[in-house]
Amino acid sequence: MRSRTGPRAPIATTAVITRRILLTYSIEPNVAAALLPRPFRPDLGLGPALGGICLLRLRGVRPAALPSVLPARAGLTLESVAHRMAVEWDTPDGVATGVYVFRRDTDSALAAALGGMRRATFGVIEGGGRYSVRASAFSSGGTSLSAWGVAGVIFAES
Repeated sequence: MRSRTGPRAPIATTAVITRRILLTYSIEPNVAAALLPRPFRPDLGLGPALGGICLLRLRGVRPAALPSVLPARAGLTLESVAHRMAVEWDTPDGVATGVYVFRRDTDSALAAALGGMRRATFGVIEGGGRYSVRASAFSSGGTSLSAWGVAGVIFAES
């Protein structure tokens, strides 16, 4: 019997994004740098370090290997949130930029088990150009965040 070490390899999936809310905030560069593993450092191209959360609703989530002729309802629907920061790092060709994701939370037990995400609960109210999204993690001391808005104006708290 072969033993497993290290994280599980992710399964390639396909889905349709039905809602995406991206909240971006500034972070003191020295605080941001202390949060990042090597070789990453905060991308300060716009001045401050930039952190953010991305709240997603995905429909029709299924392994990419399944035939695309299956209807979207054949897959999972899930809420998720990614906690992220704009980063840069050195390569042989110069400086590269990207986004480092610290953690991902989801309301789907299956996605959490297969995709290395943490479990969370989500409360969502949408309609008439208004929305409210609340996410609460099962771990990390009950970490929670809320976002609400009207016609593209977003407010948030954690």
